[in-house]
Amino acid sequence: MNELLSAINAKGQFVQLAGRHIHELIQAKMQDSYFCPQCKAPVLIRAGSKVAPHFAHFPNSDCPSSKGGEGSYHHKGKARLWEWLNNQGYDVELEAYLPKTQQRPDILLHTKKRRIAIEYQCAKIPEPEISNRTKQYLQAGIFPFWILGGNRLKRKGTNMIQLTSFDRNFIYHFPDYRIHYFDPITDKLMIGSYLQGTGSNITFSNLHYFSLTGISFNAIFSSQNLLLNDMPAGWKSFIKKRRIRPLGHSSPQEKSWRQYLYAKGYHPSLLPAITYLPVPSQIQLTEPPWIWQSRYYLDTFLRTPVSGLLPMKLTQPVVPLLHVSVKPNPLKEYLDLLCRLGLVVEEQPGKYRKRKEAVNPLTIEEAMKQDEIVFNSFKKRVKP
Repeated sequence: MNELLSAINAKGQFVQLAGRHIHELIQAKMQDSYFCPQCKAPVLIRAGSKVAPHFAHFPNSDCPSSKGGEGSYHHKGKARLWEWLNNQGYDVELEAYLPKTQQRPDILLHTKKRRIAIEYQCAKIPEPEISNRTKQYLQAGIFPFWILGGNRLKRKGTNMIQLTSFDRNFIYHFPDYRIHYFDPITDKLMIGSYLQGTGSNITFSNLHYFSLTGISFNAIFSSQNLLLNDMPAGWKSFIKKRRIRPLGHSSPQEKSWRQYLYAKGYHPSLLPAITYLPVPSQIQLTEPPWIWQSRYYLDTFLRTPVSGLLPMKLTQPVVPLLHVSVKPNPLKEYLDLLCRLGLVVEEQPGKYRKRKEAVNPLTIEEAMKQDEIVFNSFKKRVKP
């Protein structure tokens, strides 16, 4: 039987089970009949000491919503999120059915300016389904806000998380690249902000944990006072490992890049620090930063004389993200970093002139010392 947290009673009133006490549920079971908001078929209340309160379809239901069940983790999470929003005074519905789109978002929030469909996603579903549901919400004038279950958060280090192709469907940009998780067991909301890609599913992130009672819904969208291109903690040690580790197994993309470097007379461990810089939109690139930046450095920057204009061409394609509408410009972000290092100057919007040459390290020791100087220079914070 598929589980619901809301239904319609015989009077046509919308009934929710979140926050109801067991004695209220027992009385409700005896006094009224309930129907699924989507298929209108009868549903029954189930509740007990080991069963979270919910409405359930009868066996062999033909309701589209009964195609896949939801676990107790998901039910507990969306009920807790509804309670959190309700306590802040929002007009909020749990599992409201939308006839126009034939969808039933986990939570529908009404504000003075817009409606927001909050989807609490704990399990993997087909990616086209995410895209279709998102498009339908937008066409109906509803903003879709997806929150992943805390069970999907995979930490790979102090400042690193794993983002699969599925997880990337839930990245937002306001005002930086970020992703949201909620764990009903710990009652913690986790926000991974300033996501910095590495060309693989390992992503650098400023991961912050918030008690749900200690943060408001509006605060989720606020900007932290950090530069978008602030150097991620751990980036220096990450690049150090890349410089000194043996080749070992590498992808075809990496092998092709190494062959390119050798043909140019360079070794990956002796590239200047400016070819290992993270940029804000790296999360939307399939190539690691050291691949496309070293190609630009060797093929364009070195060939451009001092005082010459730098071409603004980059063949690296940008991969679109479902919830990111801004058009990224990784090359501009990169040249802006070189401006901060004094190697380049932006004379007018979109026109960059080379000021001086970069220093090529001759030994790994020199390379790591250069990394230390360059990377540390990007740790400055914007003052509130």
